[in-house]
Amino acid sequence: MKSIFIWFALLWGTLSLLAQQVAPGGVEGSLYWLHSSKLPDRQSIFQSSSKSQIIEIFPAGRDLNYHSSSVVSTLNLSNHLSTLRQTTIIAVVHPATEQEEAIWEFHSDGQKMMLMTSHRIADLGQYEFINLINRPKNKPYISHYFHHLEDQTLKFDCTLAPEPGVIPIEKMHSGMSEFIVFDRVISQAEKAAIECYLSIKYGIPLSQHNATDYIDANHQVIWDATKNRRFNREVVAIGRDDQSSLHQKQTMSEALIISSGPMAKSNVENKSEIPDGSYLFWSHDGGEKVWNQKNEESIKELSRTWIAVVKGSMQTVPTNVYLREENLVVVPGPGKIWWLDIYPHPDNPSLSSKTSVPFQWTDSEDQDLVVEDIRWDLDGSGSDLFKLSVGPPFKVDMEITESSCLEDQADLTVGIFGGYPPYQMQISHLESKKIMALDTDSAYQKFDRLAAGHYLINISDKNNQTFSGQFKVNHSDGIEIEMPDLFVIDKNEELVLDPNNFVSVSKDPQITWILPDGEKVLNQALQAKKAGPYKLVVEKEGCINSKSFTLEVQPIANLQEVLLYPNPITSGVHFNVFVRLQQVAPVGIEILDVKGGSISDHYLTGKQEYRL
Repeated sequence: MKSIFIWFALLWGTLSLLAQQVAPGGVEGSLYWLHSSKLPDRQSIFQSSSKSQIIEIFPAGRDLNYHSSSVVSTLNLSNHLSTLRQTTIIAVVHPATEQEEAIWEFHSDGQKMMLMTSHRIADLGQYEFINLINRPKNKPYISHYFHHLEDQTLKFDCTLAPEPGVIPIEKMHSGMSEFIVFDRVISQAEKAAIECYLSIKYGIPLSQHNATDYIDANHQVIWDATKNRRFNREVVAIGRDDQSSLHQKQTMSEALIISSGPMAKSNVENKSEIPDGSYLFWSHDGGEKVWNQKNEESIKELSRTWIAVVKGSMQTVPTNVYLREENLVVVPGPGKIWWLDIYPHPDNPSLSSKTSVPFQWTDSEDQDLVVEDIRWDLDGSGSDLFKLSVGPPFKVDMEITESSCLEDQADLTVGIFGGYPPYQMQISHLESKKIMALDTDSAYQKFDRLAAGHYLINISDKNNQTFSGQFKVNHSDGIEIEMPDLFVIDKNEELVLDPNNFVSVSKDPQITWILPDGEKVLNQALQAKKAGPYKLVVEKEGCINSKSFTLEVQPIANLQEVLLYPNPITSGVHFNVFVRLQQVAPVGIEILDVKGGSISDHYLTGKQEYRL
């Protein structure tokens, strides 16, 4: 088959969620738009999305993000399609096996011409193959194919899940959730809109590695990949776009499921409503699934951080967050429970604004853990950060903010979660034996200007739940700079100064060198040849110290003239030596006899003439 232009792409991800539609991604004019709907007794209907015509009943495949799939037997679309000299085909497939399977084929006058498999696209006329090397095994994917034939006499018909024929592959056993055919090559913008619709519906991230925007049917950006570039792993969402008939109410991403209202067995059985044009996206930073120890030893935090991004009126929608701990590898341990920690200010997360809610066991057969009635982005910033932690049912978080470098003091913020007011707090300074006691109804308390030293803290609530812990306020960490006022080098030398040799401070300070011409050099060793005044500026957490010094560059020779001449009074036995120093610099002079023995030693430092 000649003069065919082929383009094919794959998208993949973990299982996720779906919705119903009228025009995929708002792109009208499809010849066929088929989707699977579940029937009793493990059967499904593969039908037109307009629901005007049932195509055929097939066995049900594995669900894909709370939507059904159909294990399609041979389905000939020849009676329904016009000639396909130009076409775009998009399919959503949930593989059931690693074996190569026949997905669809084109044929002309009974002759097989083009075959799409789970592993490659095959031109049977030219016996040419393009392997799909980037598709992960056993993960759902979205395939996108188009061609444009220059031969106007060649006509194509299409068969879905064809018999394998001459190629040694399997008949299709995988589930297919959606199949879309156009009799034209759609534009890149239309392609993006359809793929975003399918990605949200079936929980298949557009990309795991490259920054990719998500758009709605109006081509408006609903997930800004550049703005959220730190969080580009497993981007999934729930949301609604009536122009696409998208109403995805629950989605799974690895260990987390977020649903609008209580989760149901399928998306269509979820009775909640999301306003049109509203979305909740979430994604993580790729952090490992390992524990980080918090300041308080009883609390451990998962190193992974998620972001939740809200669009439209999603702030008004109560959501449930479900956790399947078997997918996290780590477990809480005895006496500990899972907590959902939400920080409403992504650019400046702090304990004072944090919300921490315990997970509870559900009655579902999957034994999920759930946090109910979570509303996102209450501060209107557009996004929240959230993390998972484990701790006791009565959890106390502490955040210590050290004061400036000139004071041995710190501020302490205490957050109490899982308790019931009033609370009784007692803080003891071990060195001075001083005790601070407080009764309060507030779950957040700030203690200012605590002196350096070791502390014990005890807290109890109305129900006699108790917490005991300890913390330390460090002594001030002032910035000390010890370096000479003057450095002298020869004209052909270079001065190299490592700030670590002169600066005493914990952690990593910001280093600034100010050169004679005012130029600034940041956070590196100084390399200088030019004479003049210099300054070293060191800053750490608002504390600043500086040191000025001078660099002098000497000419290559310090000795302008050395005169040796016989002294007539001593009959040629002794000599006078005249030395003239042009610069202030130490000079050592040693006089030897003809046998190499030392006669005298002299050490000169001043800028003058000497007679030895």
